[in-house]
Amino acid sequence: MFVERGVDAPLDHIAKAAGVGRATLYRNFPDRDSLALAVFERNVQGYEAMLADVSGPDGFERVLRVVMADVANFAAVGAAMTSKSARRDVFAVRDRVIASLLPLARMAQSLGHLREDITADDLSLIIAASAGGIAPLPPDRRQEAAERMYTLLLEGLKPLPEPPPAPRRGSSAPPG
Repeated sequence: MFVERGVDAPLDHIAKAAGVGRATLYRNFPDRDSLALAVFERNVQGYEAMLADVSGPDGFERVLRVVMADVANFAAVGAAMTSKSARRDVFAVRDRVIASLLPLARMAQSLGHLREDITADDLSLIIAASAGGIAPLPPDRRQEAAERMYTLLLEGLKPLPEPPPAPRRGSSAPPG
């Protein structure tokens, strides 16, 4: 329901789609944020499980692709959860996403596949910016936008080329 109708989907519709009554829904999820957090929690567990199966120089790219697909699928939820009004436990889940990406990023950096200056804060910024950019799009365009964002991100995350050496003072090199 969150994917189809966004974070403001009526909880009655969510309960009906889940095949439970309203009372059951509210007993397990006292508010909308708790339900959204449970959705993200399940996804984060998936990222963490992927770590056991992901190795090699493309591990970071593979997990980032899954994260970007989830950003598209749950864009409205992600945007709501990254707002200033988000609860502290939301930030803990976000931090776990970053913690799952960081070892893979470090491996990619050590192999020369990822810029050396990428930090945990950069990864957090990338995910938040992606969610904010994708959330306003109609649901049928989000996956395509996430794939494009992924492609652009990979280009921007590649190591920077070495700058050419500066001409020495007094050299007779022609101006560039």
